[in-house]
Amino acid sequence: MASTSEPFLYDAAYHALELDTNGFSADLRRIGAALWALYRPARVADVGCSIGNVLAGLMAAAVADPTHPPGLVVHAYESPQAIGVFRESPRLPQIPLEAFTAIRMEELTDWHLDPVDLVVCTEVGEHLTPEQGRNLVDNLTCAADRVVWSAALPNVGGIGHINLQPLEYWDAAFEVNHFVLDSQELHNLDAALGIPFGGDVRGRVLRVYRRR
Repeated sequence: MASTSEPFLYDAAYHALELDTNGFSADLRRIGAALWALYRPARVADVGCSIGNVLAGLMAAAVADPTHPPGLVVHAYESPQAIGVFRESPRLPQIPLEAFTAIRMEELTDWHLDPVDLVVCTEVGEHLTPEQGRNLVDNLTCAADRVVWSAALPNVGGIGHINLQPLEYWDAAFEVNHFVLDSQELHNLDAALGIPFGGDVRGRVLRVYRRR
């Protein structure tokens, strides 16, 4: 996805890497499947989803669930470059193209999301200025009572990372919006993913926040 300072670093070639069925892309789909197992949401938004691997994993798990009720609705917010890659790829058929909304990363701070049961936002906050990052959190917490979040940590490096913060920084940003870190739900998510409590999925440290 584009950063505020270098808008084309995350171009179509970068997003095409997520078409790989192994490695990090498989981990993202595994996160989606775990989210379905834990929450079984009727409406989900993935903000900054690249080509939608998390949503693809969630939707595949829902389809395979014999108790899955009809009508699962997903919203995917991403850059035009990522959506172009998705449009040209046959590899993530679970997600309808109309689920995608093209939006630049910095515009997410002013975007009013439709109400959903669950918001997923991973690896976005580090690309925004501190003010924009706080505005993004404000926006996410208006859309759902539960947010699954991750952002790159200090000393990680990476493309377009201009706002690397410790976990406690984002905990405080959610706290301002009356959201708390739910340790039990985080423990359940880690268990579903088969990682130690508080661990990471290839460097992606997930947090689960819920409305207080």
